[in-house]
Amino acid sequence: MAGDNTVPSLGGWDFNERIISQMRARKFASAKTFLVAAGPVRFQDVTADNVSPIGLVQQVGAQQQRQLFRLFEVGSNENYLAAGRHNNRLTLSRIMYHGASLMHALYKNSGRAFPDDLPAHARPGFDGDSVLWWNLQSVQFDEPTGLYLRLDSFEDADQDMGDGSLADSATIGGVYLEECHIDSHQVNVDANQVLVAENVGLQWAQMVPME
Repeated sequence: MAGDNTVPSLGGWDFNERIISQMRARKFASAKTFLVAAGPVRFQDVTADNVSPIGLVQQVGAQQQRQLFRLFEVGSNENYLAAGRHNNRLTLSRIMYHGASLMHALYKNSGRAFPDDLPAHARPGFDGDSVLWWNLQSVQFDEPTGLYLRLDSFEDADQDMGDGSLADSATIGGVYLEECHIDSHQVNVDANQVLVAENVGLQWAQMVPME
């Protein structure tokens, strides 16, 4: 961009006169521009009607780890790195309210019907109308679900389109997590706190990048 004072290459760097990078106004992302939504198991099955935003999420944390093996050789001091398997985990924290609990919300579009014909201990909740799903032992959670994560920036979010409406925010990108399995569920109740928090941990099989 003309007039840009950022460094285009290493040869143009001068710490007295140039900056590495410049964040123009409203180019940044924040928690307000991050979307978490539940969808079908596979990204190929996603439609406009089967991905549901999950509200009142307080915290999202994603971790990925890849095994690296350091190899040495006899006869020299050289060493090499060989890449191994990939591991991941995502955690969600959410405020509880009179609506679908967090595990229920995550499985809203998984495609599996409520197991009414099974004993109570094999069901996620009391019945098909129950909003409280706390039973991680249920066969409902033997099957996976899908999760959509999208990140926007504030850019253009307040631009007047001329017809009285505002422009959409600029999408930075997103990912779709396929075959998500819940491995932990926590409910935190504290007499000194006003609200009840619910936490879920899950792992996914494949991450599909989205534009």
